[in-house]
Amino acid sequence: MFKFLINVLSFSLTDMIRILTFYITVWGVATTIFDFKEFKFYYLIFIVSLFIVLITLLIKNFFKLKSKKLHFDFNSTRKFSILLGDYLENMQYISDKKVNAEQNTLFVVGLDQSGLLENASNGSVLSDLLKLLEQEGINRSDLQNQLNECVKSQLNIDLNDSTQKLALGDIVLVKFKASLKFRTSNILPILFVVNSFKTAEGLKYNDLDNIKGIDSRKIIIDIYSKFHELKQFDRLFLGAIGTNKLKFPYSILINEVITGFAFAVANNFEIKQVYFSIREIDMENQFLDRGNLINQATSLLKYYSNNIS
Repeated sequence: MFKFLINVLSFSLTDMIRILTFYITVWGVATTIFDFKEFKFYYLIFIVSLFIVLITLLIKNFFKLKSKKLHFDFNSTRKFSILLGDYLENMQYISDKKVNAEQNTLFVVGLDQSGLLENASNGSVLSDLLKLLEQEGINRSDLQNQLNECVKSQLNIDLNDSTQKLALGDIVLVKFKASLKFRTSNILPILFVVNSFKTAEGLKYNDLDNIKGIDSRKIIIDIYSKFHELKQFDRLFLGAIGTNKLKFPYSILINEVITGFAFAVANNFEIKQVYFSIREIDMENQFLDRGNLINQATSLLKYYSNNIS
């Protein structure tokens, strides 16, 4: 708790300095013009108001840093949200009736180049998603068949043919037929992005975590472009794609996802909101705290919103 309070103070420092500078300036002017003895009551009110403003700021930032749902307005019709926590937990948040975003949200998930769901690396979004679906009684082979059909119809690739394979960067939309307790719809739309492959050593020893992949920056814009091309959704849900076993830096990925959002807005893509899901444990492993995250996202979104109509 003490560490968290220090983070609140650190996060509030710039605004506190700005407020103090303003009050000191006003105080200096006021004491030059008005006699302190005659107006000491008003000076007292002035000092009390300073403390109220500072305390209000600290309380506001306390709850902002405590919150796991961070929402930033890009403009009057577009919003960027950072959801701290597990991907599946945040997926359920999207399905909450109060949020009312389930029907129009497209979920993005990374996929191994083999196209085989069983090759999902441990700890990946896909691995966690498969476990959830299986707990709901949904057979993995049925999911694989649905994926294969979509790959064949959209990319003209037959995953049952050993001579054919997906390419890094390939993107395919699968509307899984899956009845989940937390969703009212029995369709779960997943946009699969081929972003990794097993190394020769990984294949030899059947090591799901021995993988290589492509720089996430190369596929972020492609994801937004595909989203626009589909014209079926107005909200996009992204996990920290490429950060699991590929060790892609969160701080850079955040910039790229926001930049991609700005690209979509600048090109008039019909996108109302982006949800960016981040696991806090991964943030901690990369020494990225909430204060840094909020400052980074706020400054970048402010820059783009001021420069993009």
